[in-house]
Amino acid sequence: MTDQHTKGAISKAQGKVEEGLGKLTGDKRRQVQGMARQVQGDAQGFMGDVQDAVSTFEWPTIDLASIDVGKAVAEAAAATHIGRRAHRPRWPLAVGGLVVTVLTGLVILRSDALRARLARAASMVRERISAVRVNTAEDLEIDRGDPIAFPAAQTAPGQSSPFRDNPIIDPAEYPAGLGSTTGDRLPDVEEAVIPA
Repeated sequence: MTDQHTKGAISKAQGKVEEGLGKLTGDKRRQVQGMARQVQGDAQGFMGDVQDAVSTFEWPTIDLASIDVGKAVAEAAAATHIGRRAHRPRWPLAVGGLVVTVLTGLVILRSDALRARLARAASMVRERISAVRVNTAEDLEIDRGDPIAFPAAQTAPGQSSPFRDNPIIDPAEYPAGLGSTTGDRLPDVEEAVIPA
C-alpha cells in the first residue's frame, strides 16, 4: 500500500462524513462537497494502483550488442511513415472538390429561401454599382470644358537639341589615339603587323 492509497482512503472517509453531515443538516452544498471529496479519494487510490503497477513491472533486459541499430531505426521510421513516401495522386482531391462544388450549387438552386437571398444581394450590388456610375459632373454642376483644379497651361515649343544640329555623324571615326585607322572592319592579314 502506497502513500497515495492512504491519502485516497482518508479523503474518501472524509467525503462520506461530510456528505452525511450535509444530509443531517439539509445542507446541499456540503453534500456535494462530500461527494466531490469521495471522488477525489477514489482518484488518489487509482493513482496508488498505478504507482504499484509501475514499481512492480519487470522491464525486459535487452542485449544491445546483438541489435542492428541501423535496421532498427529504419524499421521504426517505416512504421511511423517517416522518410520516403509514395507520391499520392492529387486527382481524387480535385474530383472531390468538383463534386462538393456541384452539390453546393444544386442545394442553392433548389432552396427558394437561398435563391431569394442571393437575388436580393445581387440587386443591392447592382444598385450600388449604378449609383457609382452616375455622372459626377452632373452632381458637381461642372461642364466638360471647365478647368477643374487650375487653368490650363499653354504648351511651350520644345528647344532644339545640340546633337540634332550636326546631322552627319560617322560612327567609324575614332578620336585621335583611341582606335583603329581601318574603321569598323578587321585588318587584313597582310595589313597586320606582327612584331618579330
